[in-house]
Amino acid sequence: MQRKDILIHAWDFTYDIEGWYPPLKAALKDVDFAQSTWKPAGKASHTIGELVNHLLYYKRRFLFRMEKKTWSSKASTNDETFLSKNSTAETWASDVDELRKVHQQIKIALLELNDNELDVPLPETPVGGQVVSLVMHDAYHTGQIILIRKLYGSWPASRDA
Repeated sequence: MQRKDILIHAWDFTYDIEGWYPPLKAALKDVDFAQSTWKPAGKASHTIGELVNHLLYYKRRFLFRMEKKTWSSKASTNDETFLSKNSTAETWASDVDELRKVHQQIKIALLELNDNELDVPLPETPVGGQVVSLVMHDAYHTGQIILIRKLYGSWPASRDA
């Protein structure tokens, strides 16, 4: 496998292919608006909706950079990227769909790169390094989403991949 093939492989597994851990798509499957805004009482935790907004922020930023567009939605702090804009079931469904679309758009952009372009700083960290970071970032937050669903009681006791 070439480097790009390895990155695409990891990119696919982090969102929609079942591997050693459930992908993000499975973690979000059947999460309704009520679940997206729930957090355990008295616990320092984000909601699933906040986690989705956080993931969307960093994926969009990466996609904008790959497309050589100016990123004007700069958050002043990392905490700001978690702020939930979900106020209705429709906006929640839209955010989940947007996450899928942005993930797919990044994959398409990655497929168009040649191996040398993975080493191009964007703006400081090479493209390939940023993909690895986003894959690990998705895996980490997917685990959090699953834990929140377990605490809420909406994660199945056993599941078929």
